[in-house]
Amino acid sequence: MIFVDTSAFLAIENRLDAHHSRALSLRDAWLKKGQTLVTSDYVCMRVIRSFGLEPGTPLSFNLGRRFGIASFFESSMLPPKS
Repeated sequence: MIFVDTSAFLAIENRLDAHHSRALSLRDAWLKKGQTLVTSDYVCMRVIRSFGLEPGTPLSFNLGRRFGIASFFESSMLPPKS
């Protein structure tokens, strides 16, 4: 299981980012190996807001589809801390 943070999403999307090629290579290699990529709702919100969008709007959902989030992320709830 690999946690994907905001910087990875931004590097994957921004072709001018110094880490763009490496981020793509790592993502593709991990997926090829069958790794589970995880992130948090907080990271998703930060990515969406970094593009000047509001979470929950049609444009933010389009951004999620553009990242291909649905194709390599599984959504699940973590149990509350006791």
